[in-house]
Amino acid sequence: MKTGYDKELINSLCNSKNNNHIYVIDDPENIIAGIEQQYSFGYSGIDWGTVKYDYFFDLKKSNLSVDQDMEKCLQEVVNMVPEIINAEAIFFGDALNLAYSMQFSDFIELHQLFLSIPQHSYLWFPKLKKCINFTLESEFFFG
Repeated sequence: MKTGYDKELINSLCNSKNNNHIYVIDDPENIIAGIEQQYSFGYSGIDWGTVKYDYFFDLKKSNLSVDQDMEKCLQEVVNMVPEIINAEAIFFGDALNLAYSMQFSDFIELHQLFLSIPQHSYLWFPKLKKCINFTLESEFFFG
């Protein structure tokens, strides 16, 4: 069943003038199970205290806008793993019942829309076995 945020997100994507290819995944349980095989999950998501991460940024300690910080963080991920730009990325969060599959380049273009939802957000790269996690506490993890 779609949450209100899923409905808003789908409506915004349908009304978008972008030609992005985004696919809705009705049952993200298999995706979550795949991530849980790679990462230790705590009460509110990935327990980054028990998982080695490649990049961390605390947006609360920055003088830039959240959007500028997010663009900086996403670009840093691309700099670290250049092939990620064309990789499949699956977005989901704890306020959504659906997941959204797209190329990472499409996510970068639409990140403001996806990250406007107040939730712990995840962007899973199944072939690379990597994950971006943006927390409600404005922390950005990649690993």
